[in-house]
Parts: sequence; C-alpha cells; structure tokens
Amino acid sequence: LRACGVSVWQVATPLLGLAAAISVGVFVWNERLVPESARRWHAIEDLEIKKRGVASVFTGRDVWYHGRAGFYNINRVAPQRGALYGLTVYQLGPDFRLRRLIEATEVLWGHERWQLVGARTREFGPDGVHETPREPEDFILPETLADFQVVSVEPEEFSYAMLHRQISDLRGKGVDVSESWVDLDLKLALPAASIMMMLLAVPLAFKGTRVTSLASGIGLGFALGFAYFVVLAFTRALGQSHALPPALAAWSANGLFGLIGSYLILGEQ
Repeated sequence: LRACGVSVWQVATPLLGLAAAISVGVFVWNERLVPESARRWHAIEDLEIKKRGVASVFTGRDVWYHGRAGFYNINRVAPQRGALYGLTVYQLGPDFRLRRLIEATEVLWGHERWQLVGARTREFGPDGVHETPREPEDFILPETLADFQVVSVEPEEFSYAMLHRQISDLRGKGVDVSESWVDLDLKLALPAASIMMMLLAVPLAFKGTRVTSLASGIGLGFALGFAYFVVLAFTRALGQSHALPPALAAWSANGLFGLIGSYLILGEQ
C-alpha cells in the first residue's frame, strides 16, 4: 500500500469507522443483554449451585431482602466499604399489617455489629403515626456483613440508565457515590477502547514486513490488551479511592493509548 502511495490516514479512516461501529455495538450489547444475563447467572449461582435459597429479590435498582428483623429495602449494598445505603426496614404485626418503619441513610458495619446513621422511626398504631429521629432502642439488625454480601449487586447487572438513576437517588440522600460514578463512566469508556486499539494497530501494522507482521502483530496485540487492562484497573482503583476524579479515572487508559496511537500515526505519516 505504501508503494502505491496510500497514506496511513487513508488506511486508518475506514478501520476507525469500523472500530466506532464495534464500540456502538458493544455499548448496545452491554445495555440490552449483559445486565439481564448477569442477574440470571447470579440467581443460578445462588439458587442452583450454592443452594442459598430465595432470600432476596433484585428489582432492577434496589434489593429487597427478607431478614430476621423484617423486610429490608436497600438502595445499595457496598460490601467493600462494609456499608448499606438507603436502608428501610418494614416490621409487620401478627396480622401482617405494617407496625413499624425504620429508615437510615447509611448502615455501617464495625465491631461485629451494625450502626445506623441518619435513622428515623415511624410507629403505626391505633392513635396514628408517631415519628422519632432515631432507631428504636430495642432494634438490632441481626444479619452480618457476610449475609448482605450475597445480595450485593455488581455494576455489570445495571444498565447505564439504571446505574445513573441509582446514583441520583443516593446523591439526593447525601451518600458518597464516587465509586459508582467511576463505574458509570466506565460503561462509556470500555466500549470506546476499540477505537483506541485501532489507533495503535494501524501504525504498528505499517512497521512490519510480510514475514514479521503476523507474528509480531499477534504478540503486540496480546501485550497491548494486557497493558490496557492493567492501566484501567490502576486508574479505576485511584478513582474509587478519590485520588482521581471519576471521569479521569475511567477515561485515562483510553486517553493514554489514544495519544500513543496518534503519535505513531503522525510519525509514520
């Protein structure tokens, strides 16, 4: 191609267009098929493989859990932080009518017990509803952190829209959602990796000969893919620990490999 006067950009343009189409396809795949497939897999793992029984229901955004202190509605389970966000406990009487409602913005695990933060209680009785700005003195959440790890929802079980709605809900309740913001931005950044890889592949292909291009191309492909995910894992961890802004943490790997690819193309040109 170079002998015929074809430039690197003339070769790269249709390939980058193909990579962009692949990125769109990956995003649609992740939105339409992956969340439902991930939920079904976790259900099969819990019910069929680990025989845990049906103790929880995932409704798409929240978790409903039948616990020993009542029925729990949890906006988000964060086992790495040892926290539950947006907890509501429904306690029923013998006649299955709502007797007491306990809400907490955060529930933190420490010293082998749960501590409720921002709690309030509503008591439903014959004389009306009584509200107090704390949990009842006799209330204890009997489950352990390990019990709730079973019902934690992974980011791949959310679509982009579902995760965005959950983040908005939790932000409205004053919950730190920086970790979720990184996962949300990654739902856009990961599909775009196809474009960045193509930016690298085109100039590297031009550097090879007919004898060495196939072997070196395969080796470089594995090396670049591995390096990309190493950088991505590193920047994601920095974002979730507040060392980097969420958007920068999610897009740093794409930006780095995109700059390297653009430099190589310009050098080849």
